[in-house]
Amino acid sequence: MEKNMEPTEIQIARCGILNTRERMIGQDKLERYVATLNSKEMKRFREYLESPYFKIDPAVRDFGGRYLNWFSSQYHGKLESAAAIWRQLYREEEFVDGKWRKLRSKLLDALEQFLSQMAWESDATILRPTNLLLKELDHRGLDQDFEQLLQQATGS
Repeated sequence: MEKNMEPTEIQIARCGILNTRERMIGQDKLERYVATLNSKEMKRFREYLESPYFKIDPAVRDFGGRYLNWFSSQYHGKLESAAAIWRQLYREEEFVDGKWRKLRSKLLDALEQFLSQMAWESDATILRPTNLLLKELDHRGLDQDFEQLLQQATGS
């Protein structure tokens, strides 16, 4: 760093000087994953969050909707403090770091499940259900049933 230069927020964040309330949010795992979603996938992820089938916690659904709106309209790869983003999402609520981290963590879990679901749906392998059943039969120690199904699947 040159003489007489003030450290930037990025430099401070990298050094770990910021306290928890001022922690900067940038290209962490959640942002990296969300950034890869195209508009169709973003819509499908919103639907995934709202679906009763996947049993997403209502607080995570609400946070996810607000977060995705913020990400789509205001996130441009810049670092922002967690508290600043919280104020944009929940104008009426005081920032609580533990709640922020818990909601982000649960949203990331839901996004990973969604991405796995998308991959599973796009896998065109005709034997996918059979492969999954074979894996489960093997895991449960049902060897005779495993062998029968394997013979059926392989045509032997």
